[in-house]
Amino acid sequence: MAALGWSVQHDLGSRLPVADAIALLQRIARDPASMLAEELKNNSAQIKESERRRQLAASAEHMSGPFAHLFR
Repeated sequence: MAALGWSVQHDLGSRLPVADAIALLQRIARDPASMLAEELKNNSAQIKESERRRQLAASAEHMSGPFAHLFR
């Protein structure tokens, strides 16, 4: 884009429009090499694991004693 004479600073000024800022964040989040994408992936994995543990604990409450310990 710079080769065509287009410049973010010159054309948009010092402020990036909201829609462009959101698009930039979404692109960074999808980039597997970015730190944001890695953090989002880790948070998603932690949320899934905590949900799985909650479901196992809820299942164990409704089981008889000999089997309940397998789900805790």
